[in-house]
Amino acid sequence: LCAGIMMVDALTTMSLGLEECVKLSETSGANHGLGTDMNILGPVLAKIYNLNFKKTNSLKKAISHLRKGGHVIALVTVPKGHEVGLFTNKSHFINLVSTDGKDFCILDPSYEDDKYKIPERVGKERRHS
Repeated sequence: LCAGIMMVDALTTMSLGLEECVKLSETSGANHGLGTDMNILGPVLAKIYNLNFKKTNSLKKAISHLRKGGHVIALVTVPKGHEVGLFTNKSHFINLVSTDGKDFCILDPSYEDDKYKIPERVGKERRHS
């Protein structure tokens, strides 16, 4: 939900509150208890806020979209054979805001100061204010 809210706030002149987004998620059938189905909620938000929605598994397409000024909501998970991922211990949505093709500016709805202090994540982020 928060990734969708952050996207709406960044790409439009409108604001989407958490309670309103929860209602949209529930009425659209995207709410799955502990998670949200962005395949369902994404198109709903796109229609309401006059945004384009496309799905891809291609990093190349995501980079191209970012370089054209778009945003990407990315589903990140834990790599096979690992217990911890860079952004999550299970699965999690993050917002990709921009890139130079190598590094990415990311808005992480679950960011906390100590999130990147665990051994698997140390040195893999740079925080900018």
